[in-house]
Amino acid sequence: MPPTQLAVGEADPLVEQATVFAEKLKAAGIEHELHIDPGMPHGYFQVEQLPTARPAIDRMVGFLKRFV
Repeated sequence: MPPTQLAVGEADPLVEQATVFAEKLKAAGIEHELHIDPGMPHGYFQVEQLPTARPAIDRMVGFLKRFV
């Protein structure tokens, strides 16, 4: 698998699955990042009015610049 970035909000119903996936990536030796933003819902980075949206987007762009 390619390097992988996981970004979820703490209130996202998929946070547990993202955490498990990150553990499996680590066990397989796959480079990855897991970011869990406190209190944020699913898809929070699509709502730029939320205070954590811009930093999350910037992290994604930085990750892509490193690996693409």
